[in-house]
Amino acid sequence: MTLNKVCYFINTLKKVITKRTMNKEQLKNALINSKVNTLEYVVASLRMNKPIKYLIKKLDTLNYAINYKLNRYSLKKNSKFPRVEFYCFNQYAKNNTHSHIYVSVPSCYEYEDVINLMKREFIKLDHRKKPKFDIHNDDARNEDYYAIYSARQFKNDNSIKSQNTFTFN
Repeated sequence: MTLNKVCYFINTLKKVITKRTMNKEQLKNALINSKVNTLEYVVASLRMNKPIKYLIKKLDTLNYAINYKLNRYSLKKNSKFPRVEFYCFNQYAKNNTHSHIYVSVPSCYEYEDVINLMKREFIKLDHRKKPKFDIHNDDARNEDYYAIYSARQFKNDNSIKSQNTFTFN
């Protein structure tokens, strides 16, 4: 795939997530055709009843911590250094507010190293005596089905329930 096609798919994906102009099938195709790793999945769980806004704040802090640990100069505006990006599909379940995350890792970093760093940093964000925050990752059996499953609460309207998809970069 050429660089122009990759850039086009990433821009399409960002437009989908921010403007919600596509349906779930188009979102799935944009995810699979982009440079985002869809062969492995990452799920960040709070293991508690908290609002989605609390989860979003924690994921934003996690993304900042990951990029700071990898290369603090990538945090500057218009930086030439690449950043790790999260494409999050947040979901609320009883006693488990969680997010299905697609992680875009630049080629200068190893995917497994970034995931291990995510696990260490996410636990630090839990201030309870026995931390329960958890990041789980595994190989997706079928990237089509997992893309549909992770985006199952994605909606095209601007209602409060559809405000659960975010991009951190």
